[in-house]
Amino acid sequence: MEFTGERVVPGKVEPDLWNEHLSRYYFARPVAEGRRVLDVGCGTGYGAAWVARWANKVVALDLSMESVAFAKKNYPAQNLEFLVSDCRKIALAPQTVDTALCFEVIEHLAEQEALLEEIKRVLRPEGVLVISTPNRIYYTEERNERNPFHVRECDIDQFRTLLQGSFANVELAFQNHVASLYIGDPRQARPLRAEMERGGGDLERTAHYFVAVCSNAPLASRSAEPIIYLPASGNLLRERDQQIKILEERIRTLDRKILEQQREYDSQSRWCLQLGQQMQERMEWAQRLEARIQELDARIEELQHQHRGLEEELQKRAEWAKGLNLEVAERAQRLTQLQAEFDERTAWALQLNEELKVSRGKLERIKQSKLFQISRALGLAPKE
Repeated sequence: MEFTGERVVPGKVEPDLWNEHLSRYYFARPVAEGRRVLDVGCGTGYGAAWVARWANKVVALDLSMESVAFAKKNYPAQNLEFLVSDCRKIALAPQTVDTALCFEVIEHLAEQEALLEEIKRVLRPEGVLVISTPNRIYYTEERNERNPFHVRECDIDQFRTLLQGSFANVELAFQNHVASLYIGDPRQARPLRAEMERGGGDLERTAHYFVAVCSNAPLASRSAEPIIYLPASGNLLRERDQQIKILEERIRTLDRKILEQQREYDSQSRWCLQLGQQMQERMEWAQRLEARIQELDARIEELQHQHRGLEEELQKRAEWAKGLNLEVAERAQRLTQLQAEFDERTAWALQLNEELKVSRGKLERIKQSKLFQISRALGLAPKE
């Protein structure tokens, strides 16, 4: 299971973040030991498994099926049960829980009052809720950061007012992650004496988290007992040395990447320079092409002007040809008429010629006749 920032995943987070979350379960031990406990929003189940060491029975629920599957696989126990459930509608009967734990859940919800009322419903009348949330003033405003998984964060007054709306008794504590010094041997079963410097400034503003113990019954004296949690991974100097080594290795890795990127950048720069030269050449070619296009546009416009003149001339000639065709048609009609007259006169001339030939034949026969000759001799007929 991967760590996305929404839920703590064992082995996938830094020791500081892991200890921050685990310390809250240690804080709740006095009100969880030997009791029936509900862990609301258990995430990957590490805290519920821790509480199961002391509690009589632990029921842990989360909305994420992936988280519950992870918890069931990694934390099997006889007195531990994991459920997929919406914490605004808990799948338990009323007044069946002695202690409810709800760490870093309420800020993920808009319906915070509904969550508290649902926890109140499953708690017995004397039941106790231990709940935590980030301090909005420090966590978000002073750091100028925004957790994308948080919907509604609180300052201390808002948190107190919210809790008092569901529980008669509310006792607030502050959780800070501070450096400490340990002297002793943790292998020896000796009591731990804590010496804490008084003061601490404006905790309402500077505390990292608020942890509250709530109940509708009077709170026992040990229910909100302060705790200093010294985790096994709490050797700060050693961890810092290890962290420095990790960071140094990371710096070396980043330096190598920077060198690789520098070489790639130089290669890209040369390529960009070549590309720039090619682009310059193409721009010059494009400018020449644009000038040529402008010349051709001017020539086309000139040709279009000439074409319009030719069209006008062609229109005139078409009209002239149309008139000429009419004149030719008229003259063809007149020629047809003249041809008809010529044919008629030719026929008449041929007929007249035939008649003339007949008349000449008749005249020649008359001239040959004896009567004509006698008449010529007598002077009665004309001479040749």
